[in-house]
Amino acid sequence: MSDILEITPLDRVFGKFAAGSSGLIPGSGDYRELERLAEAASAAVSAGGVYLALTPEDEKIAGKLSSMPEVEMILSCGGKSLLNLKKNKLYLHCFHEYLKHTAGKLARLDWKIISGGPGTGKTTLAKQLIAAETAVCPALKIRCAAPTGKAKERLTESLSGLFTTDGSALAGETIHMMLGYSPARRGLFRHNRDNPLSVDLLLVDEMSMVPLKLFAQLLDALPDGCKLYLLGDPFQLSAVEPGAVFAELCRIFPDKVTELTVNHRFPANSPLGIAASAIRNGNLDEARMRIISSDSDDFRFRPLPRKSELEHRLRNKLYSPVIELEDGRHAFAELSGIFRDGVDDKKIELAFQLAERFKILAPAASGNYGTEALNHLV
Repeated sequence: MSDILEITPLDRVFGKFAAGSSGLIPGSGDYRELERLAEAASAAVSAGGVYLALTPEDEKIAGKLSSMPEVEMILSCGGKSLLNLKKNKLYLHCFHEYLKHTAGKLARLDWKIISGGPGTGKTTLAKQLIAAETAVCPALKIRCAAPTGKAKERLTESLSGLFTTDGSALAGETIHMMLGYSPARRGLFRHNRDNPLSVDLLLVDEMSMVPLKLFAQLLDALPDGCKLYLLGDPFQLSAVEPGAVFAELCRIFPDKVTELTVNHRFPANSPLGIAASAIRNGNLDEARMRIISSDSDDFRFRPLPRKSELEHRLRNKLYSPVIELEDGRHAFAELSGIFRDGVDDKKIELAFQLAERFKILAPAASGNYGTEALNHLV
């Protein structure tokens, strides 16, 4: 179990806290087992999971610990202990509560899952469903949301041709924007069970990126009986915050899932399709071999510049004619100096407009080619 999870220093701190908060004798066998299980449960959540799947042996150990009075407030089969044991699953208490709340709320909604990889037609099918719903009930209040700003933009583009009840084009919103996020509320939203959203049908795209806590808060703000369409790819990268909720929903509620399998962007037997399938199935060596040995135009290889050359090459790109403004000025140069003489609302709005003219994508946060290094260079 824990040997296949990456145990971070934070997970170890949590394990020590859990064991140290029990009434067990420090250093005893039971104490060490509790510490190990708590570490692993924390690591499972850090890796994007909702719970720790226990081996049969660890399930017995956890069951034995949960029956001990000294551990009652730390690990139990119910109640408000730090860790909750449910058969062969070990939850952090807060995530178990979110799951219970989510399951209870979903039972009061009319919901569906549209699952599939990129290019399988998820949004196209959702548009058809929305069009069918509005044909039956033109006054239906429809809203569409996504977890990030970029996903919201792509969703708005995909919704082209659909309109709201007042005749305006149907557009995407971020979940935070829709729920009414404000830093002053310290993580709470304006819309909740006491102040629900005015909506009859909600479509949520890129559900794989939605963490469990945010999903629970979103459901909390929906009126009972609301129709809910969840779109996503369970094999895609999970949310940055803990809780791979979409993959869990697909696994637990297969009768709610419409899975789209035909890719309309590239054939399954194309070099890109074969490599993508190998990656999705975890066969990274096969994928690497397929990509390296392929002479297909699907793949292009460019050597990474040395660190000493990176700034020069990056600036050449940023000052290229591709991102010039209409009057010949460069968007990057304008953005770099926009706040030199102070900040006001107009400058902030202009900065966002300029930033939309180019994007620098990086595969990681740290390292010579990560976002931290690139932001420092530019």
